Amino acid sequence: MEINKAKILDFLAGRKILILSLAFLLAASTLLYSSLRSGKKAEAAWWDESWLYRKAVNITNSSGSNLTDFQVSFTLDTASLISAGKMQSDCDDIRITDQQSNLLPHWIEENNPGCNNSATKIWTKVPSLPTSGTTIYVYYGNPSATNTQSGDKVFEFFDDFNSDSLNFQKWQTWEVDGSNAYNISGGKLQLTGGGNTGFITKSYSGNNYRIVSRMIGQSDSGLLCRVSDKDHLYLVRTNVAGYATDYFIRNGSWSGLGGGYPDFGSWANYRIVEFSANGNSLSSKVDGIQMNTITNNTFSSGGIGLRKYGGNPFFDWIYVIKYASSDPSSSLSSEEQSPGPVAYWKFDEGTGTTTYDSTANKNNGTISGASWQTEDMCAAGKCLYFDGTNDVVTVSNSVGNIKTVSFWVKPITTSEQFIDLNGSAYIQSSSGTISATGFTSPTIYVNGKVSSTIEANKWQHVVVTTNTAVSGSAVKIAQISSNYGQVFIDEVKLYPYARSAAQVLADYNAGKAKAASTEGVAVNLGAPKDASAGLPSSLSEGLVGYWKMDESSWTNDCSTATVIDSSGNGNHGKSCPSGAGSQPTTGKFGNAGYFDGSNDYVDIGNKDSLNFGTQSFTASFWVKNPPSTYGRVVSKMNYTGTGDPNDEAGWYVSAISSGLDWGIGDGTNIWTKPTYSYTFTTDQWYLITGVFDREKGFFYGYVNGSLVGSTNISQYGSINNNRRFLIGRRDCSSPSYFNGFLDEVRVYNRALSPAEVRALYEWAPGPVAHFKLDDGSGTSPIDSSGFGRTGSIINGIWSIGKYGKGLKLDGSGDYLEITDF
Repeated sequence: MEINKAKILDFLAGRKILILSLAFLLAASTLLYSSLRSGKKAEAAWWDESWLYRKAVNITNSSGSNLTDFQVSFTLDTASLISAGKMQSDCDDIRITDQQSNLLPHWIEENNPGCNNSATKIWTKVPSLPTSGTTIYVYYGNPSATNTQSGDKVFEFFDDFNSDSLNFQKWQTWEVDGSNAYNISGGKLQLTGGGNTGFITKSYSGNNYRIVSRMIGQSDSGLLCRVSDKDHLYLVRTNVAGYATDYFIRNGSWSGLGGGYPDFGSWANYRIVEFSANGNSLSSKVDGIQMNTITNNTFSSGGIGLRKYGGNPFFDWIYVIKYASSDPSSSLSSEEQSPGPVAYWKFDEGTGTTTYDSTANKNNGTISGASWQTEDMCAAGKCLYFDGTNDVVTVSNSVGNIKTVSFWVKPITTSEQFIDLNGSAYIQSSSGTISATGFTSPTIYVNGKVSSTIEANKWQHVVVTTNTAVSGSAVKIAQISSNYGQVFIDEVKLYPYARSAAQVLADYNAGKAKAASTEGVAVNLGAPKDASAGLPSSLSEGLVGYWKMDESSWTNDCSTATVIDSSGNGNHGKSCPSGAGSQPTTGKFGNAGYFDGSNDYVDIGNKDSLNFGTQSFTASFWVKNPPSTYGRVVSKMNYTGTGDPNDEAGWYVSAISSGLDWGIGDGTNIWTKPTYSYTFTTDQWYLITGVFDREKGFFYGYVNGSLVGSTNISQYGSINNNRRFLIGRRDCSSPSYFNGFLDEVRVYNRALSPAEVRALYEWAPGPVAHFKLDDGSGTSPIDSSGFGRTGSIINGIWSIGKYGKGLKLDGSGDYLEITDF
């Protein structure tokens, strides 16, 4: 008999793998069992570093069944936290998350006792509450957070009557014996109609639930449950015939169900009344004291309602929660402190000369010279541009114990100044290499990886860590000694510990993928939110020329650079000809340039940043009323018209009334200069984008974000030349002047992707005035647009808003005036 040794070896190897696998599973099971037996739960990652503190809230479920989307409450000593400066005085910075850092809705129970009390009651909705319990987290300690409370998102049904009128999307009139009437004032509803009148829910209906209301229920008032129409419902009456509560049913007519509980307390004051329905059981509570319970199985489901009979009851708020045999209980763990920064400058103010520290440490910076940039030019929200001459942000406070410096930067060159902490510890770059002078054994990261290489004209995430603390006794941003950086900078953070490699990578990925919070941590990479999801880079990435043409006027002398380049590369343009050149007029966004087709143009000059050699590049502009004859919109060329190989290298992108017009030549091969047909409508704006993708070997032409043509250009070599970059003509004796309107001219030193071209078409600048009205006090609200508008409140009063705070205007002499439009 022949023995197959290979099969035996395979069999033994398989047995060995099986044994090892079983051993591993046994060990893992033992560890899991030990962990569960010990009751320890994995600590959740910190939800958002902008919140400095949190407490774990341990929820116990003794109902005997798993609960889903269940309302849970806990109490928090907000008075002590506010007194210690750890929480906003109005509790606006409270947030609730689950263990996976998912944000949960919350509502602070008003006037029972409410914010700034030792036992503030906070409600939330927990997605899953197993019988083994769960843990959630309450965060606080963000001085810039706005109010996000929402009882509607927490409860099955909710109304706090904080509007000026009743919400008839939620309620409908209930009238049995009399006519209904009501008043709303100061966030409270009063029923003033006849007997057996009030309101019932318009659409809400449930089976087993608990109604809870803060109310003055004197003189036979009450709550209704399982309402199917005005004549079919249950009623719990309050303050009637010596009883605190008793029960009635209306099934075509009224019948008493008994269950009276002797009255106590004063119904002249607000009390917390609860009416519960579970199966055939009806029960109630007053101020937490259990009343009598009865049974009745006539109605199994329906809505809820508010009832008036003898007196005129008040209702402060009302909510409905799911029923459970026993309420979940909660206990708070000790306070934890954020692993977040000790200083954090978002640069999102958009106006003024102060950049505020987003931590509670108030390390505010003073801006000298640096200019505010709009969202499309930045990494996250707004940012600052430093011109490399004398622009700087200085911080007067001393920031101690710094072990990590983190920021987003777009340097104009590869040798720039970034951050100086104290005059001897600073971060800069030289010839594309980042150095961290004065840091002990620093680790440098670029875009989430250990690296010291940085590129020009690209947004990059730079982090420097050290295990030896550095003192930030004289923090300066974009200045080191007497040298200044020509940079865009955003999201500067200083940490009191060395961020791990995993944390640095997570920071970069969270920013790049926009996965962090809406409070400003996420890096939006500049493109519009609805169009840029997943874009590999910013619409300001690789931007080497950006002429917004928003100036109010240009100096027409062919020598003064008044057509400003907003890319940061200093490619400012001169308006020509002398004395009679183009002037700004109404544009697609703000102002635009009108070129007369006779002799108007803008001269940028021969700039290295606009010589692209063999690399990819993109030119884009908005155009209105292009001419019927050829005229060059953007070009860097000297074209004789023959198109033979002896013509100089160069390129152009333009538009004529019949389509998108472009060309390329390298001085060796014959020029390619096609026109992609497109019909332009008179007096309408169109976005023209030409992408010279040298890696793919194609030119792609787009109109309004859609591809209209493509051509192979793989045969062309370098297109460098000594010609001027011009807007409105070409650099030769036959200038081919453009006739029409131009706006938002952009040039990139890379090929935009199709998604980016579409995003560029869908992009629009932010508002020219943006008053969030979150100030909460005073008569001069802040403009967040970046234009520094002046607002003046006339007679209006501050109130709770749709988002954060807002203004209440009474319609009689109340208004917000913007005085400098």
